[in-house]
Amino acid sequence: MPNTSTGSCEQLVDIAVAYLESSDPASPWPLMTAEVAHRLDSTACTLYDNVCYAGESAHAEAWSPTWLADIIPLDFPSKSTAVSIKTHPFPRHYAVTRDNAPRSACDVADTHSWHRTEIFNITKEAFGITEQLCIPISDTGENFRMLLLGRPETPYSSKELELASHLQRLLISLDSHVRHLQLLSKPSSGKTPTDRAADYRLTSRQLIVLHLLAEGLPAAVIARRLAISQRTVTKHLENLYRKLGTTDRLGTVLLAQRLGIILSHN
Repeated sequence: MPNTSTGSCEQLVDIAVAYLESSDPASPWPLMTAEVAHRLDSTACTLYDNVCYAGESAHAEAWSPTWLADIIPLDFPSKSTAVSIKTHPFPRHYAVTRDNAPRSACDVADTHSWHRTEIFNITKEAFGITEQLCIPISDTGENFRMLLLGRPETPYSSKELELASHLQRLLISLDSHVRHLQLLSKPSSGKTPTDRAADYRLTSRQLIVLHLLAEGLPAAVIARRLAISQRTVTKHLENLYRKLGTTDRLGTVLLAQRLGIILSHN
């Protein structure tokens, strides 16, 4: 039986915290897909980006085990198969309902119809996978990001769905953090914003909050975007004011633009 206690996720949490405290924009997902699969007792775990039900497309960004893509096509559409993502229950469910909770396939689809689809039979024949679980890691709707897990025979239990819900907030926060860092680490000329932020001893998290501040977002929206509390956002702002010697949002953004910590067109 899988260990679904909170304590069983210590290693996963440690990895996530290490990335959240780092300014390295490298993707954590090759490692995290393996960890999530392990914690939820799954045979496979794939991170999908740009999941679009209407456009019948989804891009596999990372997966575990690493040889998964050598056995079956992971992207939709695929050159090697005409299987449509519209036959998979999760893209339709999250696009139509905008539900954001982790769900098992049997929660969102008629089991008889789902088991007759080509996409179900491909994964069953290749890996014996008959049960699937989805964890959205962005706002759902027309285009979203999700973790798709699968295993043979044993349905995902209510305790595992509860564990997936606990992990979801951490995974959303981690994904948002790294994606913002990747944007900020692209050099325009000379030093990157990340390099210049380091000159003022700004942490990667403070840099991301500053970047969102420059977009004109209020603290409540920043908190929701990063999956953290509004109180934590306020603390980050206080530390930004202290380190940059400013006293308000506008002055902080204008100074950061002059210093090259954020780009002026933000």
